[in-house]
Amino acid sequence: MIEIKIGDCVDHLKDLEANSVDAIICDPPYGLKFMSKRWDNIGEGADQREWHRAWLTEAYRVLKPNGVLKAFSGTRTYHHLIAMMGELNFNKISVEVWVFGSGFPKSLNVSKQFAKSQSNSISDQSKWEGWGTTLKPAWEVICVGIKK
Repeated sequence: MIEIKIGDCVDHLKDLEANSVDAIICDPPYGLKFMSKRWDNIGEGADQREWHRAWLTEAYRVLKPNGVLKAFSGTRTYHHLIAMMGELNFNKISVEVWVFGSGFPKSLNVSKQFAKSQSNSISDQSKWEGWGTTLKPAWEVICVGIKK
């Protein structure tokens, strides 16, 4: 049976028995403040590591020996998650990646920038429509650890 619980995972993990779960696959906040969303603001640096400590402590407790944790993370913040996994005695820590062909573009739209420019020497911005300054993201980090 699958049971979905909505709420803070730290609270719900406390309801589970120690050494009772074979695997945890999760997608916690990345700490990037994505689109200024409150749920993705978990602080900076040491604050992010402490935020991860709370849920990883409970995740480690409920995992069976040799149980696996796979947690998605951001390319710019995964090191905080990995560091805390190491502190909490996860073993065989590694990184996997999820590669995909779509993503939310985070670049500057060149044609709009040309249109805004006061010293615009380019008369036809439409030929630059769709051009940007960076690639779409095409991968996400998956932090993997095994309970000793």
